[in-house]
This record gives sequence, C-alpha cells and structure tokens, in this order.
Amino acid sequence: TLLDARPPELFGDAGPLSPLTEALAELARERGSLGLHPGLVVDSAEATGWLSASRLAAPGSQVLSGLLAATAERCSAPSHVAAAFVWKSYGFWTAMPVALGWALNRRVPLPSIHDTIVRVLDEAPNVVLAARAMTTAVLAGDPYAGTPGTVTVPDEAALGTLVRRVLLEEHHAAMIAALGRLTRVSNRGLWGSVAEALTYGIRFAATATPRLRPTSPTTAPSAAPTTAASPTAATTAASPADPMGTEMRNLLARVGGPVTGLVEVHDTAEGVDVRRRTCCFAITVPGLGVCDSCCVPRDRS
Repeated sequence: TLLDARPPELFGDAGPLSPLTEALAELARERGSLGLHPGLVVDSAEATGWLSASRLAAPGSQVLSGLLAATAERCSAPSHVAAAFVWKSYGFWTAMPVALGWALNRRVPLPSIHDTIVRVLDEAPNVVLAARAMTTAVLAGDPYAGTPGTVTVPDEAALGTLVRRVLLEEHHAAMIAALGRLTRVSNRGLWGSVAEALTYGIRFAATATPRLRPTSPTTAPSAAPTTAASPTAATTAASPADPMGTEMRNLLARVGGPVTGLVEVHDTAEGVDVRRRTCCFAITVPGLGVCDSCCVPRDRS
C-alpha cells in the first residue's frame, strides 16, 4: 500500500508531511542547501525578510524586476533568458515537493500562492521558498484524512485535479504572467520547466521508495534541475515498463493542463529517459551547454 496505516496519534506531532520533510532533509545533507526552508513552514515569528509570493507576482513588483536584472547581469544573458533561469529555480522548488509527496505516500503539499513566501538571493538558487501554512491533500482512507490542515480527495484523479488548480492554474500561472509582463519569455518553455520539476520529484522519491527504484541503474539527479521532463510515454519494445517511469507518466497525466505533452518519458534498457520538448536557454549561455533532457541535439553543445 502507498499509505502508512498507522493512526495519526502514533506519529506524535510529526504531521502528514513528516516523510516528505525527512526526505528533503536527507537530500539537503547529501547535496547541500536547497531552495526550500527546512520543514517547509516558517513560523510567523521567523517571517522577517520573507515576501509573499502574491506580492512578488503583483504588477509593478520591483523585487521581481530586480531579481531578473541581477540574474541577467550575473549570467550575461538577455532578459528573457534571465526569466527562464529564475523560473527554472522557482518552478522547480514549488513543484518538486508536490511530486515527492505524491510519490512517497500520496500526501501532497499544496503551495498556495497566498501562503507561499519567498526569500530572494543574490546567487543560485535565486530564491528560497517556504509557507506561512501548508495544507496537505490526502486520499480517502489515509490515516490523516479529516485531520486539521488536510483536505481529503476521493482518488488520484481528484488529487491530480487539485494539484493542477492550486499549483499550476492559481500559483504558477500568476508568476508566469508576471514574468511575461517584464520579458518576452515563452510561456510554453516555462511550463516545460514545471513538467521537468514534477519528474525530478519522482526521481528523488525513487532513492527512498523501493517500489519506484528503476529496473536498471540511472544517474541520480542533481539537487537543482539541469534537465526537464513531462508526460508522454514510450516504452521501447525491448524494455519493460519501469516503475519510476510509470509513476512519472501517471503524475503528469493526472495533473495535465499546461504541462500536458511537454516532456516524453521513455523506459529504456538503461532506465528512464526523460526528454523535454522545450528549451530553458541554458545552451545560449557560455559554459552551460545542453541540459540532459533538452530537446536540442547533443551535437549542438
């Protein structure tokens, strides 16, 4: 079963997101600092220096325009490339924990734009994200169903729909619109980075969840995205379906909406290969080259 059958009282004060935050803490120990606040939620007494995501996305946001300008200068890149880089970080760190929670136990954090808070950095990962409060979506039958701070949905289809509404249609769409007011960056390319982030969450989960471990060794993902991924499938005739690839395709299909069709997930003899159908413009910056999952042929690097 995906769900931990122990009753909530046996978790003490850990809460439904405890497995997720523990996995993120382990990731931070292995790979260095993440673009996420430890534990995800910031107590109101610690909120000094944080900006609400809704304010960051508001028309005329000087913080966002300043972040784009600083990124453009640091990377010697035009504004639309800077926007793609900023978004690759922001989109990744808002979407990856959602996918990780989905893969671990179907307990999914819902980062509302109204509850998400941001700390802007002068260097990569550009932003650190947290929440004033975090609602967790759980399936009916989960021991935490009906407990404070959770919303219960009947099945995976409803869970994917809820993720699409809260994360993509309300939160990400507002931030993408804000970037579009300041630059001529492609919306499709930005959504491709979100699709990538969702598959990375599954990859991270596979290191801790035996049922998702690939049938063949694959390269572990870096702590920040260097590739992109999304939903169409393709299992080669010689390769059985990989459980990790199956989970990626399932999540992307359930979420749907603007990430539909922006990546292909292939099961190969070597493991799962994710191929993005969009470009994040890293190839245009000297020294970065082609991302592992980029649509640009490798001979262009």
